[in-house]
Amino acid sequence: MRRFLFTLFFLGGCLISAQTPTLVQSVWGENSLGYNIAGWPGNPQLYYAIEFPEPTLPGNLLVCSAVSSGSPSFAISDDKGEAWSTGGPNYPFRDSNNDSEFIWYQANNAGGVRQVKVTSTSNPGYVSVTCSEFYNVATSSALDGTAGCKTVSGSTLTGTATGTLASGDLVYFVSYSTNTMKASSFTAGSQSNIAWMLDAVDLLDGYAVQHGVYSSTGSFTPQMTTGGAGSYTSCEVMFKAASAGTAPTQSMRVVHLGHFSFPDSGTTQNIQMPSSGNLLVASFTAGGDSISGISSTPANTWTSTGAMAGGPSLNASSQIYYAGNASTSPTMAVAVTRAGSLSNDNLLIYDVTGANASPLDRDSSGQSGLLSSAVSSFTTCSSCLTPSAAGELVVMNANQDWCTGTAVTAPPGALFDSAFTTMDSVDGAQPIDQNGEWAHLYTTNTSPITASWSMSCDEAELYWAGRVAAFKAAPQTQPTPPSSVQGTVQPQ
Repeated sequence: MRRFLFTLFFLGGCLISAQTPTLVQSVWGENSLGYNIAGWPGNPQLYYAIEFPEPTLPGNLLVCSAVSSGSPSFAISDDKGEAWSTGGPNYPFRDSNNDSEFIWYQANNAGGVRQVKVTSTSNPGYVSVTCSEFYNVATSSALDGTAGCKTVSGSTLTGTATGTLASGDLVYFVSYSTNTMKASSFTAGSQSNIAWMLDAVDLLDGYAVQHGVYSSTGSFTPQMTTGGAGSYTSCEVMFKAASAGTAPTQSMRVVHLGHFSFPDSGTTQNIQMPSSGNLLVASFTAGGDSISGISSTPANTWTSTGAMAGGPSLNASSQIYYAGNASTSPTMAVAVTRAGSLSNDNLLIYDVTGANASPLDRDSSGQSGLLSSAVSSFTTCSSCLTPSAAGELVVMNANQDWCTGTAVTAPPGALFDSAFTTMDSVDGAQPIDQNGEWAHLYTTNTSPITASWSMSCDEAELYWAGRVAAFKAAPQTQPTPPSSVQGTVQPQ
C-alpha cells in the first residue's frame, strides 16, 4: 500500500508543481494623441485610466506598459491601493525621439484589481497604456535577467539581450512606433526555445505586446515583425516561473479586450484582435456613423444585434455586432467597414470564452434621446432588456455630445470597461474611447436591466445613444461521477 500511495503522491506532486506562466487576460487602449488639456475642472491631475476586463485573481502577476511623448514623471496605481514596481533599472526608457517607454509590474496582487491609473504631474502629450495578467509566476523577487529597450528602424523589431535566464521564465515584450504611425500588421516572433503569442495589437497607433515562456537558460534577444518598415522602440522584462497564483475558473469570461479609435478617414479599417474564446462582441459608438459590415480572418459570420440607435441628426450612434461560435486566433485580423461622416468613432472588442454556440439572447433595440439638464447620474437604459436566464453576459454602451463617463452605477455588479483620461477635453469626442461608456455584467437573475453612468462634469449631455445586448453562456455539463467499482491493491 505504501508504494501505491507514494506513486500517487509522486504523480500528484508532478501535477501540482506544473508552473508554466499562463495568460489570464489582457487589455489595451488607444493613444491619447496629445490633446494637451491640463486636467478636468476641479481635478488638476493628469491621468490615463484603463480597466482589466475581469477582476484580477489573487497571487497573479500584473504587467502594464505605456509610451509617452516627452519625458514625464509617471506614477502607476490601482483601485486596491497596491504598490507597483518598475520593470527594472532601465525604466523609464528615454529614446532618441524624446519618447518615453515604461513597464511596471505587481507580483502577487491581492486580487480584485480592475482599474489601473497612470498619472503625471506634467502634461505628457501622447500616451497609451496596456495591461496583462498571468498566473504561475513568482510572487516575490520576480524579475530575472536584464530588462531594457532598443530603438530600431525596419520591419524586424528587436529588443535588447535578456542576459542569462532560467528555463520557464516568462518574457513580456512590447514594441511601440516612435511616432504612433499606423502599422499594417504585427507578427509574433519566431525564435528558438520560445513560442511567442500576441496579447495586444493596435495597428491604428502602431504598437503590439507579445509574451512567451523561454525553455533554455542562455541570453537571447526578443523580436517581433511588422508588415511595414518604420522606427520602433521595443522593450522587454522577464519573470521567474513558480507554482503560484490563481488560474481562472469562471466558465464565461473576457480574455482579451481591445479598444480601437477609428480615424476620420477610410471607410474600412483593418485591425488585429488577438483572441482565444468562442464569442467576439464588437461594441461600437460614434458621432452618427454606423458599421455596415465586419469580416475577419479566421472567417466568421458577424451579425448586428439590432438596428443602429441614434444617427447623424443626433451626432450620436450605437451598435453591437457579434461573431458566435467564433473561430479565433492570436493572429486574428478584422476589417470594419463604416458608413457616414467617418468621425468620432470607437470600437471595443470583447474576446469571450464559455459562450453558447448560438449566443445572442436578446437586444434592447437601442435607445437615444436628448438630456438638456445636468445630472449626476446619466441613465441610458431604464429596464430596457430582461435577460432570459442567470449566468448571461450583458454588454452595454452609450455615447453623448458632452462629458465623459467614468463609472457604471447600474445595474448592480456591472463592470465598467471604458478607458478615460484627463488629457482629453470634457466637451466632446477625443481618441480615448471617444469619451463614451462601456460595461459588461454577468447576470445572477432575470431582473430587467437599467444602465446608468457617472459623468466627469456638470454639463448637460445633450443628444445621446446607447444599447444593451445579452449573450447566453454555454450549457454547463455535469462532471462524470467516479466509477463505483474500486480496484483492489495488494499490500506490499
